[in-house]
Amino acid sequence: KIGFAGKIFPAKRVNVLINVVNNLIKTNKLKPSDFDVDIIGFSEELSSYETSLLNYRDTNNLCNVNFKRFLSSPPQLAEFYNSCHLVVFPGSISITTFEANACGCPILLFNSVKGLEHRVNNGRGHLFTDDADLLKLVIHYYTQHIQDSLLREDIAQASLKYSWHSIKEKYYEIY
Repeated sequence: KIGFAGKIFPAKRVNVLINVVNNLIKTNKLKPSDFDVDIIGFSEELSSYETSLLNYRDTNNLCNVNFKRFLSSPPQLAEFYNSCHLVVFPGSISITTFEANACGCPILLFNSVKGLEHRVNNGRGHLFTDDADLLKLVIHYYTQHIQDSLLREDIAQASLKYSWHSIKEKYYEIY
């Protein structure tokens, strides 16, 4: 399961994520059922960009793409990140990149500004500069998942205990 969370608008380049996963399926003759892509952040009133993403999905439906409304509560977001094997941010850095990392989910982050290396240190993910890089990294994580059977449940349990929400609550207790 590959995820994206955040506001949906053209600069976030969500279409790039969908294209890369579809290209991966086509070029490697994989089963579309091998991938679920969950896009979280649709607005109540669909923008023209959101509508174009829905239309693209409906006409090029290779991978299972799910569009969902914006999640506003920290427990909902933590649950979403814990359910993902990988979270991709094809646009720019945002608070959601910090939230995903805090929940232990590896991220692929578009290298849009200098100094992002600290966001992906210690195996928490990778930076990419173009669609070809992103495709290679998705293949890497897919292969790692198949070969090594990543322990998502262990990561999810640890992230619930040490998540940004949990730390925030402890911070409030202290102060």
